[in-house]
Amino acid sequence: MRPSHVWPTLATLAMFVALGVLDPTLALFIDTELGHGGWVLGLAIGARTVGACVAAPIAGFLTTRCGTARVTIIGLVLVALSIAGYLVVDDVAPLILLRLLGGIGEAAAFVGLIRSGYDLATPAGAQRATVVLTTALFVGLGSGAVLGESVRLTYGFPGVWIVAACTALLGAAAALPLLRVAAVTRRARVSLRSTPLLHGGSLGFAGVVVFGMAAFAAFSTFVPIRAAELGLTDSGSIFALSAGIIIAIRVLAAVFGEVGAPSRIVVFSLLACGGGWTLVAVLPSVVGLYLGVAVASVGFALLYPTLLHAAVGGAGDANRGGAVATLTLAYDAAQGVGAIALGGAASVAGGASGAFVLAAALPLLGVVAAVAVFRRTSRDRHGTMVSDGQHG
Repeated sequence: MRPSHVWPTLATLAMFVALGVLDPTLALFIDTELGHGGWVLGLAIGARTVGACVAAPIAGFLTTRCGTARVTIIGLVLVALSIAGYLVVDDVAPLILLRLLGGIGEAAAFVGLIRSGYDLATPAGAQRATVVLTTALFVGLGSGAVLGESVRLTYGFPGVWIVAACTALLGAAAALPLLRVAAVTRRARVSLRSTPLLHGGSLGFAGVVVFGMAAFAAFSTFVPIRAAELGLTDSGSIFALSAGIIIAIRVLAAVFGEVGAPSRIVVFSLLACGGGWTLVAVLPSVVGLYLGVAVASVGFALLYPTLLHAAVGGAGDANRGGAVATLTLAYDAAQGVGAIALGGAASVAGGASGAFVLAAALPLLGVVAAVAVFRRTSRDRHGTMVSDGQHG
């Protein structure tokens, strides 16, 4: 890893430790302390998506206009403030508003950090930079989940919110050195007026992200609930298992580089995601939960990094911020819509199994979309090569 990548990696790690602390705790807080389950639970968990979806395209624009460091730092401060607000929440309505604010901050910080990774990388190292940053993401989520459960059992929910907010502030501090290298992105500002907020060429990849990451929402919404139903007092180990699998696969990918054609990686990933949630749905047991989460995690490991690199790598420097924003928007929208849809499925089915059935079906639809997108991309590139050859 290049020295300049240390700071965005540390900031990414800190932000997702803070968010990981919430994964096994927030759903339980809403369910047990605020007394809401089903679709209300899904709405509260997914509310951050609305803010993130609004903020992501604007954040991509602002990374070009104002620099990635400022966008990242402001985003992390907003994340910290929103989580600190949980300390005074006694109803679901203000929690939803705070989740909206947190979504704005999270999207701004994530777009800024991914853009920083690409801006600071060499062309040959761009994919590896993406893998490193998204690996830090899951290291943060996994370690944060374990930390969150430990803090909850010792200090209760207020302790969880304090730890998460302070960790997000540490992420903002880690991003401060990026201000010194902000000049890296200034050369892209000259084409700002001709750069759209979203990148049209990335929309197909974004559609595939929606199907895959909507299913991923089952982790934060219904894995803790299923664990509680099965009599487990701590779901942190389940999140740690998932993160460990994802991290191991991403580290191997970072070390060895390309592990196969992007289209095949994406299709395999989606099939594994669907298979994992199928196991959780049909095997309502502790073994079924751990086994299903493990299989689904294999699928999620390379799904988003592969789609992100496919989109951003083909966007060019001028559209890089828009491409990152497009995939980030899809990622956030998928988890928010997914959380609400999974909550609705659970309400209709009368239990968490309904949510896992839907989570198993969504990646299969993603396979259909992925095949179409990669075929179209291949045709477009082949046509461009033919056209270039004719003009040459």
